[in-house]
Amino acid sequence: MSVLLAALILVCSAALASLLAWMDTKGRLALLSLFLFSGLAIVLVAVGLSLRESGSDAALLIETATPAPPTPTPVPTPSMAAGNDAFVIEAASEPGAFELPTSFTLDDAGNLYVGFEHGIDIARDRDGDGFYEDISHFGHDGGWVFGLDFYEGSLYAAIDGSVQRFTDTDGDGVADDVVVLLTGLPREHYGGHSNSGIAITPEGLIYMTVGGTSDHGPEVEPLGGTILTMPIAGGTADLYASGLRNPYDIAFCPDGRLYASDNGPDQLADDVTETTPDEVNLVLPGRNYGYPDYFGVQDPATGTESPIALLPLRAGATGIVCHDGAGLPQGYAGNLFVTMWGTFTAPTETGRRVMRVQLEETSDGGVMGTTTEFAAGFGHPIDILEEADGSLLVLDFERGQLFRIRYTGE
Repeated sequence: MSVLLAALILVCSAALASLLAWMDTKGRLALLSLFLFSGLAIVLVAVGLSLRESGSDAALLIETATPAPPTPTPVPTPSMAAGNDAFVIEAASEPGAFELPTSFTLDDAGNLYVGFEHGIDIARDRDGDGFYEDISHFGHDGGWVFGLDFYEGSLYAAIDGSVQRFTDTDGDGVADDVVVLLTGLPREHYGGHSNSGIAITPEGLIYMTVGGTSDHGPEVEPLGGTILTMPIAGGTADLYASGLRNPYDIAFCPDGRLYASDNGPDQLADDVTETTPDEVNLVLPGRNYGYPDYFGVQDPATGTESPIALLPLRAGATGIVCHDGAGLPQGYAGNLFVTMWGTFTAPTETGRRVMRVQLEETSDGGVMGTTTEFAAGFGHPIDILEEADGSLLVLDFERGQLFRIRYTGE
């Protein structure tokens, strides 16, 4: 490259000298120009030859070098909210251990199954230190896995409008028996609304959520915005409850009550942004929860059910778990914990945290919940579950990482 540049300068200097002479400029000026440009050309030729002999080409290295990557923005460490000093948050896997994870569940042996866009991984804590370091592919190739539950040796998954069962019959950590139990559920008519949450009762009845097909109506699918039930062996799904806009996840409490996280609408009209918050609903058979006609706390005259707790506006309520109280102080048994994925449309961020919902009985035999912030600073927390010792595992979609919220007893 240096040799070519020198030759070009030499030619240009000769042309300039000739031009000056033709214009009858003083010969001294022409000769001086020729001398200066020729000297520069000679120096560049010498440098070029030297570099060639040394086996490197500095110009080539500059041209092919990629710019240094920008300094990454520091990622805040999740932290407990004020008043929760007896808990700590610690990493339970490496960052990026999972690729855009959406859901997870534990089996009876403590193995963790994590769903994502392209399948299901299995993660193990081989040395018992609380850190999931051994991760491998368990099953399914392609299609978002939005919900998982483990029951009697098999993994049940909500996948793109279907419910499937995965069984590892030979114990090698890979599912070798896959059965499709149900297909044809509404999916992705509006945003990422699909069948997502899945929970199985001890008696072997599958409960599942199905998102609505629009933001705020009309609803065009009979099963849109519902919770369904189905026998563990598969077959026809029956309607259990309706009127839930996007019930992302469900969880049973030890007393047998079923709760669902539900996302409020993004807006109620093209030009009017509504301030309807996300919800937690006590799900009762045959009840309607308002969507697409009513949102939030409702007049009983509508014949629809109001939420038992309100969550932050457009916080993206996702995973929900009911804690059995094991390993935690008095007052935590029966509490709900809900992950807030994060907002799309609110002017300020209302998600990226875990909320605690304390439940209490009402005089009419119902339930009401008090909501407080429990932990914050996550990327996009999307699911949560309880471990055997009472700790909470939080799955972070953005970071591809697991975090553990542990009670220290201090």
